[in-house]
Amino acid sequence: MGCGASKQSAPIATAPHEGDHPASPSSDDGDYEFFDARDDALSLPSFMRAKSLNRLKSMEEDRMDHPSKTLRVSSINRWRSVSDKIGDGESEMSKCVVPLYEGGMETLADENSAASWSKNPDGVGFKLRGQSYKKDKKKVPSEAPFYDVKAVLAFKSDEKVGDWIKNIFADDLGTKIKGEVPTVLIINIMVPDYKPTGGYFAKKENQGPGHNVVLLCKISDFAREKFEKTANWDDLPADYKLLIRYVKGDGTGKVDTFPHEMAVRRQTKMVVMVVTGHQHLPWIVRQAVNHGNGKPFMVNRTSSYIERSGALEVNVDAHNFSNVALNGLRTVHTSLGKLILDVGATVQGEDESELPERLLFSCRINYAKIELIEAHVDMLEEYPSDRAWLNAIRERLT
Repeated sequence: MGCGASKQSAPIATAPHEGDHPASPSSDDGDYEFFDARDDALSLPSFMRAKSLNRLKSMEEDRMDHPSKTLRVSSINRWRSVSDKIGDGESEMSKCVVPLYEGGMETLADENSAASWSKNPDGVGFKLRGQSYKKDKKKVPSEAPFYDVKAVLAFKSDEKVGDWIKNIFADDLGTKIKGEVPTVLIINIMVPDYKPTGGYFAKKENQGPGHNVVLLCKISDFAREKFEKTANWDDLPADYKLLIRYVKGDGTGKVDTFPHEMAVRRQTKMVVMVVTGHQHLPWIVRQAVNHGNGKPFMVNRTSSYIERSGALEVNVDAHNFSNVALNGLRTVHTSLGKLILDVGATVQGEDESELPERLLFSCRINYAKIELIEAHVDMLEEYPSDRAWLNAIRERLT
């Protein structure tokens, strides 16, 4: 699932396909988007088709008025199951909260452990482009991430789901430092749960059932202090100024999709490292991991952005990966529950004025048994105030 791959060693990642775009940004060290998207990535706004409970309720009322209509009863039943419980202080949606592993960055030895996540507020283990990278191609350990992960949520869905700022927090989340830098960052990773269609070179579907792993992050204390105490932001270090350009938006909530009106968002890179569990991977996948573990990969064509209230949401749409990459992802999918992964993201520095790079966030995911996810997005309570399971998470983000 983005376990890194070198240009020389990743047949599952580098095979060309119809509709390829030139590599962008520059990829002189192998930091390229090997999980590439096809031309149909332009249909990305379709992920906004998430069902709301208002819609489900209307569906049920319509079914009662028109019994002959065929409706998705499973979705309606999910709505009924949770709507009856609203007001009792809790709901089945509390199962979407992935527990925090208090052992921190220690490696869990027992692969039978339940899925969890660990904090990595210092960005331990990640190497990114250093100040002199353009001259010496050297990568250095990242400084502490700009945002700290505060909670991880996991959902099932029948369609791609985005805009969690609205779906969970009703457009009331975070604030903006000096009216520009949002204090909350949301990373929404959408993973398909169906086989790639259309073959390697034909048109494929990019909508269907899957899982959402949602990381909720709050700006770090050191970054907030730096922004608040620096009178003239032109005097900030390069990585801070790059962050401002990246997270700042117009606040309208407009979905910024590829090719992205804000050019800096074409520089988004994800980093995934397999910490342990290599032995459970299929041989060909294990070889790719061994040659490129932790190598950043571009997601400029498969990502979209929403900036609203005091939050920026980054949606990484694996449904739009190429079939080559999807087949590789699906192969790894069966082994995820046996792996420990370090996950992070950064904004690629294109020249010396944007270097060194610094992580946006980082955390450790322990045994991501996504096939055991029970919470379905259709079960979201209709009114955010009824979401008792969310209260503690909101407090962590304020």
